[in-house]
Amino acid sequence: MTRRPWLLLPLLLCLSGCPGEYPTYAPTPYSSPGTLSDLVQQSQSENSQLSQNLNTPLTLNFPVHLGVLFYQYDTVLQPEDQQTLMDTLEGDLVATPGLVRSMVVVPSTLVSSDSNLDDIRNLVSRFRVDTLLIVSGNDSFDRTGASAGLFGQFSNSGNYEARTDLTALGMDVLTGRFLAPINAADREGPQSLNPDDTSFNDSAYKLKKAAATKALTRVEQTLKQELQAVAQPNGTPSASATAPVTPVATPSPVPTPTPSASAS
Repeated sequence: MTRRPWLLLPLLLCLSGCPGEYPTYAPTPYSSPGTLSDLVQQSQSENSQLSQNLNTPLTLNFPVHLGVLFYQYDTVLQPEDQQTLMDTLEGDLVATPGLVRSMVVVPSTLVSSDSNLDDIRNLVSRFRVDTLLIVSGNDSFDRTGASAGLFGQFSNSGNYEARTDLTALGMDVLTGRFLAPINAADREGPQSLNPDDTSFNDSAYKLKKAAATKALTRVEQTLKQELQAVAQPNGTPSASATAPVTPVATPSPVPTPTPSASAS
């Protein structure tokens, strides 16, 4: 893929506080510190297609082949739980008619910290995806407040809370144009736990899993709204979002044989 110059930092001017629904689609500028804005900064250049990207309506070839890339985000989910969750989210997207044909998780190990958006677009195109969702964020698990319960002060028991904060950015792989940025944060807890208990690690993981699952589900639901807004900008399905109608060939009329003159 030919490397294209970028000046995409202004695209990160509203990552915090963008609305949950997006009725029209020219991507909105946004700004936020973090890995996604760092990624965009790495791709900036004096010669840019920023104005064109912002002012030209985004169009996608529906149903899309969606790729998901976790960029510098090590989820707390165990591999089997992450796979189960991604299968569930894919099933929900594919079940929406005319929206997503397939979904694949692009291995994050193929992307280095030095990769820019052009590098990523070139990579994911090899997975035969035309739309990419880049997900970044962090998970936390902390003790909150005072010791739990009347006798908490005499033990290590305390209230613990898990939290997952995600930012995501969808883009058309071919043109590099963006969907609106997605923010998703969720938590689970607080719950009284004792680090001295043998069940502490299992209980802590359940909290972390619940928070991450809810946050990733929020990302998927918002992405679905964004894709629907592109596919149906005026509330009616676009031509690209509907399955093509195969014309039925009209049979040619069969000529009626001309009766031969009867012998006189």
